[in-house]
Amino acid sequence: DDDDDDDTRGYDSSDGENTDDDDDRCTITGADDTQLFRTESNVDVTIEDLVFVGGSVGVDVNADMDDTYTLTLSNVAFRGQSASGLYADLGSGEATGDVVLDFDDVTLSDVGDGENDFALVFTISTAGGVSGTFDRVVARNTGCTALDINDNSRAGSAYTVLRTLIDTAGVDGTDCDGVRVVHEDPSDGSLIVKLRGVTVLRAGRSGLRVEYDDDDDDG
Repeated sequence: DDDDDDDTRGYDSSDGENTDDDDDRCTITGADDTQLFRTESNVDVTIEDLVFVGGSVGVDVNADMDDTYTLTLSNVAFRGQSASGLYADLGSGEATGDVVLDFDDVTLSDVGDGENDFALVFTISTAGGVSGTFDRVVARNTGCTALDINDNSRAGSAYTVLRTLIDTAGVDGTDCDGVRVVHEDPSDGSLIVKLRGVTVLRAGRSGLRVEYDDDDDDG
């Protein structure tokens, strides 16, 4: 891209991949109905320089944290998963720790077969807070919502999406969004969603959808 003002420059417009370090990444390939990487632990998870190809879910992360839990992805690609590139189920009704999400240079292509398949999925339930940063995410031709966050934390949440390109998140007329954040029980916490340098070319419903349900009318 010759436009120096475009924050998404540095990506090959043909496939959405970062053009710098592809040759250095290892590839994990799986058959249908498989999870290529799965962890069920309260230990922080960092995934770098990997390409996940095929399977139903590329990365499946489960944690029930009492302390701060950090999930980091850097220079990671998901290609051709039938359900989700990443599915993270973080916390429970008894979890008390904070959650930190740090995603940088993550690409997704042809992830999700249909309306119920989200590319990056987060379900969070904790008495702590959440901080999420998504920088340089490129999602092309996802079956439904590209970035879906269902947040039931109770000590405040802040999400920042930077320099991100989403091209086709679900077909027209479906309940599929480029970015969707749902906060159902904020209690005394707040919800902050910031976008900068984000482009959503096509989505079934909305480019950005935020649902905030403050039952007690106190936030």
